[in-house]
Amino acid sequence: MQIKTFIKQCREHDLFKMLSIYIVSAWVILQVLSVTWQPLGLPQKSVTFLIIILLVGLPIYLFVLWKYKIVPLEKERLEIEANDDTNEKPQIKRSFKKYYMIASVFITTLCAFAIFFIVDINFLNNTVQIKYSETDRIAVLKFGNNTGDLKYDDVGKMASDWIMHGITENNLGQVISPDVITQYNTMFSDETNSNSEGNFIKQYLKPAKIITGNYYLKNDKLVFQATLINGKTDKTIYSFKPENCSDNNPLECIEKLEAAISGFFATEGKKKLMLQESPPNYEAYRLVLESNYVEYDENYLHLLEKAITIDPNYFEPKVLRVAYHYNMGNYFVADSLLKDLKPASNRNNRQINLLNMYEALLRGDNKKVYQANFNEFEYAPYDLASNATTMIVALQFVNKVNEIDSIYNIVRSDSLNLQNCYDCIDRIYTKSYADIALKKYKETIQRLQLAMDVNNSVLLKKAYIPALIRSGDNDLVKNFLAKIALTEDEILYSELLMGTGLEYLLLNKPEMATLYFKEILHFENNEQTAFAELYMGNYSASEIALDTLLNRDPTNPKIHASLAISKFKNEKQSEATAIIQNLEKLKEPYQFGAVDYALAQYYAVIEDEKKMYYHLLKAVAAGHRYKPHTFQNDVFFKKYKDTKKFNQIMTFWH
Repeated sequence: MQIKTFIKQCREHDLFKMLSIYIVSAWVILQVLSVTWQPLGLPQKSVTFLIIILLVGLPIYLFVLWKYKIVPLEKERLEIEANDDTNEKPQIKRSFKKYYMIASVFITTLCAFAIFFIVDINFLNNTVQIKYSETDRIAVLKFGNNTGDLKYDDVGKMASDWIMHGITENNLGQVISPDVITQYNTMFSDETNSNSEGNFIKQYLKPAKIITGNYYLKNDKLVFQATLINGKTDKTIYSFKPENCSDNNPLECIEKLEAAISGFFATEGKKKLMLQESPPNYEAYRLVLESNYVEYDENYLHLLEKAITIDPNYFEPKVLRVAYHYNMGNYFVADSLLKDLKPASNRNNRQINLLNMYEALLRGDNKKVYQANFNEFEYAPYDLASNATTMIVALQFVNKVNEIDSIYNIVRSDSLNLQNCYDCIDRIYTKSYADIALKKYKETIQRLQLAMDVNNSVLLKKAYIPALIRSGDNDLVKNFLAKIALTEDEILYSELLMGTGLEYLLLNKPEMATLYFKEILHFENNEQTAFAELYMGNYSASEIALDTLLNRDPTNPKIHASLAISKFKNEKQSEATAIIQNLEKLKEPYQFGAVDYALAQYYAVIEDEKKMYYHLLKAVAAGHRYKPHTFQNDVFFKKYKDTKKFNQIMTFWH
């Protein structure tokens, strides 16, 4: 069949007519929507979406024509050919089906390319750094001179220019300047004679927001005030706090006002996540953001201190400073800063909640810590830092192992970049230990292997070893540690060896544990050697080594208890008792049950269950955390961990 014949048959069977109905109808609908989308309040890209839908619909329409027009005619042709070859009624010829399919595929391909082009231009094209819609337009009007002195006229221009510069430099919106407004006002002067400037701006420039302001003199001081107005409704969105300065230095006021306005736009839409009732100074806000990308050390603290200096009313860096000192173990400093930190008002529930949380942390009230932290978590469950912290609190503070899954699964882990995401690693580490407690060893190993392929974090290694050991894969443990010996430093290697040995002791495999403890003995001047000797039962050697450690660190409860255990095992009962009595005197604020926990370890070894449970209960009540190798994972309590009393300690905060 030739092309002419194919076209002729299409015309004979009204296919062109049916196709034109679709095209004309689509065109009419597009024209109507292009005029009515704005009055109807539809999104700006409504027409784009309709074009895509109509392009998708064309191949579907061709298929419908095929099924309900071509196929019946094909059947009719076959029936007529079987009965009467001379019938003159137009039928579908044999090759028409082939040409129709080719034409349909060609049209479908064109539609697909058109859709891809439209989607790429409108939704995927990121070649332009920033795209603004009408909702990003911010008109900045020239500030009004209410001083009564013409010499201050240029100050209004300076104020609007400075504010525009801050918004543009920080990519906070698309600015419409006073100069642009003046130009449009000149171009449409005939139309605007009867309208106010505000109506003109709304009619032609259509900003989402308008910044207006004025300045006046008060006791030889210039006072600047600014207001943010809704561009459509003329309602006030926000009135900024007035700024005053010397009449000889108006720039001082202008800089403060610009920082406040930029801070507002930077935090707009994040009100639920912000701790402020009023927007912070932009530079201070920027410094707090910058602190998220530096090491958690003095540099981090310096950025917070700088932000507080710039904006003394900025609550977030103040509470982050408390958190920093708490995490660094500077508890007295953290407590002092916390006492000086007051909420902006009695109505700011989030600030009050955070203050309650840190107060509970410093008191060791883990139940209140968990409750306050969960309140904070509900403000931003998808925030990685908040999510990771909530997992840690649930596991280590209150031992709610079964809650970890629900918190972890809120954030889609498959979409996270683990390379530079510290919070992601914390999440995986915590999730792994929770799953180990729930005996989900295979799942934990797979997750950690995938994570370690991307990130070489120490935390992942520390969680990987107990998962391997408890799954019974001893060869993998051996090979993994052999690799660690070649690639990591002595301190980390000895820590992992110690953890490995303790895991085997928990599984009642002392022979396997001894292999790894002996490896630690090869390192000189390593603190782990003293404990390796203790766990192997070499009490004479551990006594000597621990005595040396105690001279270096005379307030360490763990060393006291370990030395007392060594002396007890060496039948030096009176010396062991003296050490324990001295340990009792070491109790101080902010130890979070460390002394009582060490005492419980000693009493577990000498099998004084009453005193053991008493001190364990005191330790957990003081805030001692459920970390790896503590409580149920502590070899000293292996004999007691399945008892009813021990379970009460594990669920103390439930």
